[in-house]
Amino acid sequence: MIKPPKSKIAIALYVVGFLFACGFAVALYQFNQLPGDTREGTMAKISVLRTVRNTGFTAITILVFGHVVQMIADIRWKLFEGGSNA
Repeated sequence: MIKPPKSKIAIALYVVGFLFACGFAVALYQFNQLPGDTREGTMAKISVLRTVRNTGFTAITILVFGHVVQMIADIRWKLFEGGSNA
């Protein structure tokens, strides 16, 4: 059986999700490196923690959405292009 082709939109979403995941890793590293023993350090840690949360949720959401787009492309391929052999 011939496998369905990969969706270009899904691949683009995977790449963007991976970039957000890299941003998440960098923000988490920065959070770990910041001092938290002063008021300014604590405020900086809170700001970076907000960035960690936002990039993490965005990365997960984009990767899941890319997977959903690929599933829809697979279903369309099986219904219309792949079903001609039956």
